[in-house]
Amino acid sequence: MFIEERQQLILEQLAKHKKVVVVELAQLLKVSVDTIRRDLIILENNGLLKRTRGGAICPNKLRAKHTRNYNVRDIKEVNPYYDVIAKQACLFINENDTIYLAGTSIDYLMIKYLPKDISYTVITNSVITADELKGFENIEVFITCGKVRGRGSMNDPLVIDFIRNVRIDKAFISGPFISANFGISTTTFETAKLQKAVIDIAKQVICPVPNVKFGIESFVKIADIKDINMVITDSESLEEEIIKIEELGVQVVIAQEEN
Repeated sequence: MFIEERQQLILEQLAKHKKVVVVELAQLLKVSVDTIRRDLIILENNGLLKRTRGGAICPNKLRAKHTRNYNVRDIKEVNPYYDVIAKQACLFINENDTIYLAGTSIDYLMIKYLPKDISYTVITNSVITADELKGFENIEVFITCGKVRGRGSMNDPLVIDFIRNVRIDKAFISGPFISANFGISTTTFETAKLQKAVIDIAKQVICPVPNVKFGIESFVKIADIKDINMVITDSESLEEEIIKIEELGVQVVIAQEEN
């Protein structure tokens, strides 16, 4: 069962009973309690329920569809671990690197932590990311060609043609779902195809992944675990999944909150 199917079933149970219990959902859907807890976090972040101790209830106002367009100027309700992951990721940028950033919430958060004392190049498929970076005197910015979608990003074949003809030292593939068995995955074929093209040419692939997407398989596979070099996550990610990924030869870095 894919994550989207499981979460839809959770919402159906919530609509029917007005509340859900973690242990009961785990038994019903035949998954672990930790998996259900991560699902509830995602659904709460999307405004579809309100978590309680041991379960969840309907929010005050249930929205049929929730959309969110994060950008650097207006990120308000972000998973608290996203920021520490973004900050940690920026520590791996070196002088004269060419890096790839897209337009996820973690990519936007990385912008405020990007090094300002060294020179490097950023390639992005996001017009919002490019706009935020234009004021950095130490960064040379290139934006891919292609059709701009509603959230300011480009994923069509023109983007892939561009990507295949540039050099990328470090690709930050931010926020995919990740599991040791299935690899990294996402919700759409277009995004998966672009990210796979970036992975294929990058010298080093770094995946910043928050705990809510850790140990989870989404709809479309992007790449195998062996195709990435490093995962940056937070202290709430499942330890057993971290061990499995490390056993496959991938470095896992745990971003720590500052005291």
